[in-house]
Formats: sequence, structure tokens, C-alpha cells
Amino acid sequence: MKKIILIIFFLICTFNINYCFSEEKIIFSINNKSYTTIDLENKINYLLLVNKLEKNKENFNKIKLKAEEALIEDLLISELIKDKNIKILENDINATYNNMLGFLSQNNNEIFLRMINNYDLNLEYIKNEISKEISKEVIKKILIEEI
Repeated sequence: MKKIILIIFFLICTFNINYCFSEEKIIFSINNKSYTTIDLENKINYLLLVNKLEKNKENFNKIKLKAEEALIEDLLISELIKDKNIKILENDINATYNNMLGFLSQNNNEIFLRMINNYDLNLEYIKNEISKEISKEVIKKILIEEI
């Protein structure tokens, strides 16, 4: 009986150690910029949050492809922003943050902070994503004007 318990304990420890070491993997690279499973998970969690979807395995799997595409789009947009030397104003980020706060939590900052915590995100990540969203809109306007 002791042997069985020791074997089970050993297997559980081995599985947990392997799981911890294998959690972050590079999923793709573009222009020497690598994206990991953690980047993908953060993007999925962000999309679940802003689309007001419950964080569960079914919704996670539904939005995974959209998140992968969004990561690639973010990289391309950031390259265009750099090439065109465009700066996103802090006022624009704050205004968009306030709009998000109103949309997701009826302007209750405490509720919003709990929400982002429940989606395993943080305020810095949210503001970075907001900046990317504003960048997308700026690039769209520039491209439309150039056509």
C-alpha cells in the first residue's frame, strides 16, 4: 500500500513539474518577434472580457482563432505605426479606458478591476490593448485616405 501511495505521489509531482515547465511555448514568430502561449492566453482573456463572455473552456476555444489573428494584426499595425511615426495620446487611451469602464462595469472602477483580475489580466495590459485598438483605427483612417 505504501508503494502505491509513493508511486501515485511521484506521478503527481512529475506531472505538476512537467506541466509547469511546458506551460509557456512559442506558438509563432514574425520579424524576430515571438509569441507564446501566454501571449495567446492573455489575448483570449482580453477578448472574452471586452465581448462580455464568461471565462470558460467553451468560450476560450471559440475565440482562440480570433485571438491568434488579432496577435498577428497587432504586430502588423505596430509596424505601420512605427513606420509612420504615429504617437497615441494618453488622453485618447484614458478616454477609451473610461468608455470601456462604462460599458463593462457601469463606471464602477472597483468592479472593473475585479473583472480584469477574474480574467487574469492587469490594468497595464488593458491600457496596452486599448492603445493597440486606437492604433488600428488610426491606421484604418490613414489607409482609407490613401485609397
